[in-house]
Amino acid sequence: MKSWLRFVRAYYLATPVFLIINETLGANVRVAAFEHRPALKYGYYLMCTLLGLLMLLRPAWTGILGLAESSTNITLLVVGYLTPHFEAISQLAASGQLPQSPSAAEWFLNFAISATAWAISFYRNPLVRR
Repeated sequence: MKSWLRFVRAYYLATPVFLIINETLGANVRVAAFEHRPALKYGYYLMCTLLGLLMLLRPAWTGILGLAESSTNITLLVVGYLTPHFEAISQLAASGQLPQSPSAAEWFLNFAISATAWAISFYRNPLVRR
Protein backbone atom coordinates (compact mmCIF):
# COMPACT_ATOMS: atom_id res chain seq x y z
CA MET A 1 0.00 0.00 0.00
CA LYS A 2 1.22 3.47 -0.82
CA SER A 3 2.46 5.58 2.08
CA TRP A 4 -0.25 8.22 1.51
CA LEU A 5 -2.99 5.65 1.86
CA ARG A 6 -1.28 4.39 5.03
CA PHE A 7 -1.67 7.95 6.33
CA VAL A 8 -5.41 7.83 5.59
CA ARG A 9 -5.73 4.46 7.34
CA ALA A 10 -3.78 5.77 10.35
CA TYR A 11 -6.05 8.82 10.45
CA TYR A 12 -9.10 6.58 10.86
CA LEU A 13 -7.38 4.27 13.33
CA ALA A 14 -6.48 7.37 15.40
CA THR A 15 -10.17 8.24 15.83
CA PRO A 16 -10.17 7.12 19.50
CA VAL A 17 -7.34 9.62 20.11
CA PHE A 18 -9.54 12.37 18.64
CA LEU A 19 -12.33 11.25 20.97
CA ILE A 20 -10.01 11.44 23.99
CA ILE A 21 -8.90 14.94 22.94
CA ASN A 22 -12.55 15.93 22.57
CA GLU A 23 -13.48 14.60 25.98
CA THR A 24 -10.45 15.85 27.93
CA LEU A 25 -9.68 19.17 26.23
CA GLY A 26 -13.09 19.97 24.76
CA ALA A 27 -11.56 20.38 21.29
CA ASN A 28 -13.81 18.66 18.76
CA VAL A 29 -11.62 18.59 15.68
CA ARG A 30 -12.81 15.29 14.22
CA VAL A 31 -16.62 15.45 14.30
CA ALA A 32 -17.39 19.17 14.64
CA ALA A 33 -20.64 18.89 12.67
CA PHE A 34 -22.25 16.92 15.52
CA GLU A 35 -20.98 18.96 18.47
CA HIS A 36 -24.46 19.55 19.87
CA ARG A 37 -25.79 16.08 19.07
CA PRO A 38 -23.91 13.62 21.31
CA ALA A 39 -25.57 10.44 20.02
CA LEU A 40 -24.66 11.30 16.43
CA LYS A 41 -21.17 12.44 17.44
CA TYR A 42 -20.32 9.21 19.28
CA GLY A 43 -21.91 7.14 16.52
CA TYR A 44 -19.72 8.94 13.98
CA TYR A 45 -16.62 8.31 16.11
CA LEU A 46 -17.56 4.63 16.22
CA MET A 47 -18.15 4.50 12.46
CA CYS A 48 -14.76 6.12 11.74
CA THR A 49 -13.01 3.69 14.09
CA LEU A 50 -14.72 0.75 12.38
CA LEU A 51 -13.71 2.15 8.98
CA GLY A 52 -10.10 2.24 10.20
CA LEU A 53 -10.32 -1.40 11.25
CA LEU A 54 -11.89 -2.32 7.92
CA MET A 55 -9.06 -0.48 6.13
CA LEU A 56 -6.62 -2.51 8.21
CA LEU A 57 -8.29 -5.76 7.17
CA ARG A 58 -8.85 -4.73 3.53
CA PRO A 59 -6.05 -2.28 2.60
CA ALA A 60 -7.24 -2.10 -1.02
CA TRP A 61 -10.48 -0.46 0.17
CA THR A 62 -8.70 2.41 1.95
CA GLY A 63 -8.99 4.90 -0.91
CA ILE A 64 -12.68 4.25 -1.55
CA LEU A 65 -13.67 4.23 2.14
CA GLY A 66 -11.60 7.34 2.87
CA LEU A 67 -13.11 9.14 -0.10
CA ALA A 68 -16.68 8.23 0.90
CA GLU A 69 -16.31 9.18 4.57
CA SER A 70 -14.36 12.38 3.88
CA SER A 71 -16.95 13.48 1.32
CA THR A 72 -19.71 12.85 3.86
CA ASN A 73 -17.80 14.69 6.60
CA ILE A 74 -17.10 17.71 4.40
CA THR A 75 -20.77 17.90 3.36
CA LEU A 76 -21.88 17.74 7.01
CA LEU A 77 -19.33 20.40 7.94
CA VAL A 78 -20.44 22.81 5.24
CA VAL A 79 -24.13 22.40 6.05
CA GLY A 80 -23.49 22.48 9.80
CA TYR A 81 -21.28 25.55 9.54
CA LEU A 82 -23.57 27.55 7.27
CA THR A 83 -26.84 26.77 9.09
CA PRO A 84 -26.09 28.94 12.16
CA HIS A 85 -24.95 31.76 9.87
CA PHE A 86 -28.18 31.63 7.89
CA GLU A 87 -30.11 31.57 11.16
CA ALA A 88 -28.13 34.62 12.34
CA ILE A 89 -29.00 36.46 9.12
CA SER A 90 -32.69 35.62 9.62
CA GLN A 91 -32.48 36.77 13.23
CA LEU A 92 -30.83 40.02 12.15
CA ALA A 93 -33.51 40.62 9.55
CA ALA A 94 -36.29 39.91 12.04
CA SER A 95 -34.99 41.82 15.07
CA GLY A 96 -32.48 44.28 13.65
CA GLN A 97 -29.92 43.12 16.25
CA LEU A 98 -26.68 41.45 15.30
CA PRO A 99 -26.49 38.02 17.00
CA GLN A 100 -23.23 36.53 18.27
CA SER A 101 -21.24 34.85 15.51
CA PRO A 102 -20.67 31.10 15.91
CA SER A 103 -17.14 29.93 16.72
CA ALA A 104 -15.26 28.69 13.68
CA ALA A 105 -11.82 27.43 14.77
CA GLU A 106 -12.78 23.78 15.35
CA TRP A 107 -14.85 23.72 12.16
CA PHE A 108 -11.97 24.96 10.05
CA LEU A 109 -9.50 22.54 11.64
CA ASN A 110 -11.93 19.64 11.12
CA PHE A 111 -12.44 20.79 7.52
CA ALA A 112 -8.68 20.98 6.90
CA ILE A 113 -8.14 17.47 8.29
CA SER A 114 -11.07 16.00 6.35
CA ALA A 115 -10.13 17.80 3.15
CA THR A 116 -6.60 16.39 3.41
CA ALA A 117 -7.95 12.84 3.88
CA TRP A 118 -10.34 13.41 0.96
CA ALA A 119 -7.61 14.70 -1.36
CA ILE A 120 -5.27 11.83 -0.54
CA SER A 121 -8.07 9.29 -0.90
CA PHE A 122 -9.12 10.76 -4.23
CA TYR A 123 -5.76 11.36 -5.88
CA ARG A 124 -4.14 8.16 -4.62
CA ASN A 125 -7.20 6.03 -5.35
CA PRO A 126 -6.38 3.21 -7.75
CA LEU A 127 -9.75 3.63 -9.47
CA VAL A 128 -9.02 7.29 -10.23
CA ARG A 129 -5.38 6.82 -11.25
CA ARG A 130 -6.04 4.35 -14.10
